[in-house]
Amino acid sequence: MFLQGAIPLEELPVVIAGAKIFVYPPLYEGFGLPVLEAMACGIPVVTSNTSSLPEIVGDDGFLVDPFSVESLADGMRNLLTDSFLYDDLKRRALERAKGFTRKRCAERTYQVYQTLILINIPFGK
Repeated sequence: MFLQGAIPLEELPVVIAGAKIFVYPPLYEGFGLPVLEAMACGIPVVTSNTSSLPEIVGDDGFLVDPFSVESLADGMRNLLTDSFLYDDLKRRALERAKGFTRKRCAERTYQVYQTLILINIPFGK
C-alpha cells in the first residue's frame, strides 16, 4: 500500500487517475488492493507475477518477474510505447475491476463458511 501519510487518502483517487501506468512489483501481496484501485481507474498495470497478483490481474495487466530489473523495465517500456497494448489493457482493466465488488466478496466469503460448516471444519479457535 502507499506510505501512510505520503498522500492524503482523500487525494489518492486523483493521483491514481492521473497516472499513465501503475507500476507495483511487490515480492508478496496479500490481496492486491492497490492494483485493483488502479485498474478501477482505467490505469494499465505492471505488477508482479507472484503471490495473489496474477489472480487479481489475470490477462488484463502486464505481469513481470519482480526479481528481474529487465522484466520490470520491459513491462513499463511495452506499455509506454505500444499504444494498441496500452489502450487494450486500459479498457480491459476497467472491465476486470468491475468483477471485484463488495457484494461478490461477501457472497464468496459466505460460501467458504458454508463449506467449512458442511465438512465440519472448526474455525475461529
